[in-house]
Amino acid sequence: MKKRRAKYGNRTLVRNDQSFRSELEAHTARQLTDNGIPWTYESVEHELLPASRSKVKVYAPKGHVMCPSFPSIRKTVYIPDFMDPDGRWAIEVKGFKTDVFQLKWKMFLAQLSATKEPPVLFLPSTKKEVNETVRIIAQLISESEKVVHLIPST
Repeated sequence: MKKRRAKYGNRTLVRNDQSFRSELEAHTARQLTDNGIPWTYESVEHELLPASRSKVKVYAPKGHVMCPSFPSIRKTVYIPDFMDPDGRWAIEVKGFKTDVFQLKWKMFLAQLSATKEPPVLFLPSTKKEVNETVRIIAQLISESEKVVHLIPST
């Protein structure tokens, strides 16, 4: 059986029994783990647009005839690649940004902007940017732990 390449040329990789969609995702997981940062992979689904039935009559070809229908609209979801288990940060590793991704990303940002405490988002595209992302996350974690320790117990 011939191995198929992914849509954009990525290779699926397996590291420590975890399957990743690209080498850059596998690198991100390794960096987070090596720095002692807990993470989850593609674990949280954000519904950007709920499923529904169109109220607009649409004429579309069915065979050689244009037929009317009220088509179903599938829900649109966005799943960040990596998330903090406590929801404080998310990483979307993206080597190639398609038009579909850019639209979903905008919808995701708009949805998060309406929340009380949105996570910090990272969008690295290279290994160097992933390394910098992990450094910043480690710093944020360190600073938040210092704040917790400064609060006097009652």
